[in-house]
Amino acid sequence: MDLICAQTIAMAGLFLVAGTSGLVPIYLGNCIPSSVLEQLFSFLNFFAGGVILAMSMLHMLPEVNQELQHASEYIKLDPGFPIAEFLVCVGIFLMLLLEQFLSFSAERCAGAEDTDDTDVPLKPTESNDSTYYGAAGQCVQNIVSSSNEGQAYRSHIRSCMFFIALCTHGIFEGVVLGLLPSSAEVLLLFTGIACHEGPVSFSFAATMKRSGLRSPIAVLLVCLHALIFPIGIGIGIGLGSSTGKLRNLFSGIMQGLATGMLLYLTFFEILPAAITEKKKRALKTLVMIFGFAAITALYFIL
Repeated sequence: MDLICAQTIAMAGLFLVAGTSGLVPIYLGNCIPSSVLEQLFSFLNFFAGGVILAMSMLHMLPEVNQELQHASEYIKLDPGFPIAEFLVCVGIFLMLLLEQFLSFSAERCAGAEDTDDTDVPLKPTESNDSTYYGAAGQCVQNIVSSSNEGQAYRSHIRSCMFFIALCTHGIFEGVVLGLLPSSAEVLLLFTGIACHEGPVSFSFAATMKRSGLRSPIAVLLVCLHALIFPIGIGIGIGLGSSTGKLRNLFSGIMQGLATGMLLYLTFFEILPAAITEKKKRALKTLVMIFGFAAITALYFIL
């Protein structure tokens, strides 16, 4: 399978996964017990954590070193400085700054008058949404839950902030897929991101349904969120198709930053849930290890 075909499969697959998972709670929320779906998506999310961790450390990071080694043939690079590891750290800090910006925006949108005298809890709330949304989603969730629950527009603000946060993450994840140089790597990382984005889209749609947002608007937001991934992959393809002597350097820098972003997703959003999760914690941790082991085994097969 060539690279373009694999990238097309990733585009269509992520659009379908995100869209279908988001439409389930809107149209079938009353037919299927939410607890069953939440448990299923929770296991998929942990499996995705293992897959993404393996892809980042075993595939993408060595690829960054290889690209930078090729670039050093015609660009003077300090051989004693760990450039690849530095780029990974920069990618982690970029995602951290993005989360902080979204958290700050969420606080401003929620209204300072309702939160000035309220201590925002550090522990996750009982809702499962924070398992999938990460730091920004947790911040919005805590702020809105601390205000009057009868004010419907507060819930709508939360849904909008979730939408912005998820679309921002989706763009970066799509760019990562578009930058990968081989079809095997694209398909492997597509599997991990799809297993993660299914639970994300489901929880996002469930939040909109609980907030009382009208179904046509909720469906529109779900479809827009699903469309973000093909757009991100297209941007990544465009960035990775640059020619000339700087191609290896540019590709190495972008993949290094992308590796850091994926590691942030694993260690700051998925792994903390394994620590705070109360139900079937050990089993879900084993599922994450299985995801890592599966990608490791494929490394020797492909």
